[in-house]
Amino acid sequence: MTVPLLARLCIALLASLWLAACRSGDSEENAVETTASLEKKLEISAEKCGSAGPVRMRFQLGGKVEGFRSETTGESGLASRDVRYVSASFDFSSDEEAKTGELTFLPPDLYMNIPEEGWYVLSPWNQGIRPDELPDLSLEDPMLDYVALVTGLSEVQQLPDERLDGEAVEIFAAVSDLSELPSLAGPDARGEVDVAVWLHKDTQLPRRVNLLADLPGGARVQATFDFFD
Repeated sequence: MTVPLLARLCIALLASLWLAACRSGDSEENAVETTASLEKKLEISAEKCGSAGPVRMRFQLGGKVEGFRSETTGESGLASRDVRYVSASFDFSSDEEAKTGELTFLPPDLYMNIPEEGWYVLSPWNQGIRPDELPDLSLEDPMLDYVALVTGLSEVQQLPDERLDGEAVEIFAAVSDLSELPSLAGPDARGEVDVAVWLHKDTQLPRRVNLLADLPGGARVQATFDFFD
């Protein structure tokens, strides 16, 4: 018996829909597996970074809100995730004025050059107090705790490889929570932050981290951290 053309078309359509559903299921499963493998790769990089010894990084932080702009650039050194030094300059500008300052932190001593006020030193040795009596300026906390950042990422995806300063790197995009990054927008900030991580392709150590977040009230903050030997 000859199967009518319309029936054959219906059978073919049902078969194609069934195959598509099967492929879709496989695709979703592979996507889950891929996300898990990417997260694992970043966790491994965090473990390597945590045991790699002293780390130095250059940073650039910028913010903008209601005509007011700020930018901070500098360098920081860490050992066992403890801050060893911070050196930075900061610029504040608005439609009316612009100011520049400097900061050097050699724990527990803080040296600051405040616009229109000049240099001053905050140190337990010249102020007759113990180091634990100094005001908490959060400078002893890393500006970027890479280990903590990476272990709290979600929605991880891999972007095309690139070269950074002549070295092959893998790039990952992900999302974190501002509460995990108090140095970016303060300890009370809430919301999501877009994260991009550049990993050295051979060592799997971090080479760059970029953070971008929009805050309530129209403020936007961005930070870039470059790791170097």
